[in-house]
Amino acid sequence: MVSQKVTINNPQGLHMRPAGVFAKGMAKFDSDVTINFNGKATNGKSLLNIIGACIKCGSEVEIQCDGADEEEALNKSTKKFVKRFNFIEESIVNQGKSLSESTIDEMNALWEDSKKYD
Repeated sequence: MVSQKVTINNPQGLHMRPAGVFAKGMAKFDSDVTINFNGKATNGKSLLNIIGACIKCGSEVEIQCDGADEEEALNKSTKKFVKRFNFIEESIVNQGKSLSESTIDEMNALWEDSKKYD
């Protein structure tokens, strides 16, 4: 079993679109994928379970993978999110602001910009 903690910086948290991308990406792996949040374990391959976890912007989650391809699954599960979240945070800091001072529209625009570098 391997795991990694990440902070969700997507302005709307893990809503339908990012939760769907995550679940679909994880479905390709044989390993079990679990998102631990607020003391609860959520099936990381289930869109409905992820949405039901109500993971908001700023939340810290632990992504846990267990199985034959656990390392690959963990790398895939965290790489894109961490890269995009770091892009948002760095861009806002470079503007001389903090995340709390930024609007949802600003963060959404940065989230879309970050996709250019995937």
